Amino acid sequence: MRCGLCESSRLTEFSFVHSRRYLRCEDCLLIFVHKDFHLTPEAEYQRYLLHENDSKDPLYRDFFSDFLGEILPRLKPQSRILDFGCGADSALGALLRERGFVVSDYDLYFRHQPELLGKLYDSVLATEVLEHLREPLPALRQMLSCLKAGGLLGIMTRLFEDSISFESWHYPRDPTHLCFWSVRSFEVLADRMGLQPLGVGPKIQIFQKL
Repeated sequence: MRCGLCESSRLTEFSFVHSRRYLRCEDCLLIFVHKDFHLTPEAEYQRYLLHENDSKDPLYRDFFSDFLGEILPRLKPQSRILDFGCGADSALGALLRERGFVVSDYDLYFRHQPELLGKLYDSVLATEVLEHLREPLPALRQMLSCLKAGGLLGIMTRLFEDSISFESWHYPRDPTHLCFWSVRSFEVLADRMGLQPLGVGPKIQIFQKL
């Protein structure tokens, strides 16, 4: 096996918790679920159907407030945005449209429109997506192929730090969460993909495509 992000073969056993086996890459520090413990696509889809993500729900809309606070000041008026992995009901897309942005919604299960991935955007946003990726490297290459030079890649995913007890952390409890990122993981991503980090925090990560 190789790391799904940096393709290194330097993998170590990291944990076995919630009936799943986790490996860690010693080069980029990505933690990921061994492929033998992935849900089937059908089981994954059924799990996503249980999510109560209503774009009209004030609490769900508020979930994006911190992310919007970081990304909005960096966006030009009427930017073309791709909401990658938007889910069944794109609250983020609705919030951005209300502010005058042109948003395309893409999701593998709920809004699978491959033609959207053949266009170029001023910004590609992936909120609560990277932890779900079975194969991070191809998915990220796909996202960046849609991003103009100088455009923004906005990500929201919880970062793992060594101070966190992985076994009691809530993030691995979701069976659709397959990858757990660290600051080092995003440093490697930026270096490999030609990205300029504009801010990498414990929940929000923003990059500019060089």
